[in-house]
Amino acid sequence: MTYKKDRKNLRRRFNKYNFRKSWRDENGNLKSFSVTLDTTSLTVARKRAGEILGRWDEVKAGTGFEWSWQGEYNRTTVMERRLD
Repeated sequence: MTYKKDRKNLRRRFNKYNFRKSWRDENGNLKSFSVTLDTTSLTVARKRAGEILGRWDEVKAGTGFEWSWQGEYNRTTVMERRLD
């Protein structure tokens, strides 16, 4: 990940890094995604941002996640949502 993309997607708030990215859907509406990375280290934040970008298509589709640094067991799990 380059420095320019770090400045664009990674934000430091209250001494911790957050990942934030915006995009437009097929109707032209602005959507955004934000998650705390729970770290004060830029190198760890870059690794976690890479994990998010690796699953970016699923994030845009609206699939819920528990990322590797979150949750009880520190593993990524996919939560299924039904649209009935």
